[in-house]
Amino acid sequence: MRLIDADALIEEIARIPDLRTLSTKTIGKAINKMATIEPEPQWIPCSEQLPEEEYVLISKKPTKISGNKWCVTIAIRMADPRSRKVNWRDIGFGVIPDDNVLAWMPLPEPWKGADNETD
Repeated sequence: MRLIDADALIEEIARIPDLRTLSTKTIGKAINKMATIEPEPQWIPCSEQLPEEEYVLISKKPTKISGNKWCVTIAIRMADPRSRKVNWRDIGFGVIPDDNVLAWMPLPEPWKGADNETD
């Protein structure tokens, strides 16, 4: 499955001179012309769902360390090997209290460059 721009599809179909000749094949061609749209990442409130053990972006409440500004950082929610307690771990500052993390989203795909260059 892929996402396409429905408005662009409607415009493409509207260009067909005689809509009485509209067929499944014509619609299929119009759909195939449409560019695939990448969905915008969405913040997921922690109150609705928590991530699996994976690195994600998190939105944290303001703290003195952040200069009382909201922060976005990369973190993982995982169990401490000794205590077995599950908590957030920031890649820079260590443990983050659960009530400081309001929402999360999956990390984006790595950038591949202009023409999928690797260097």
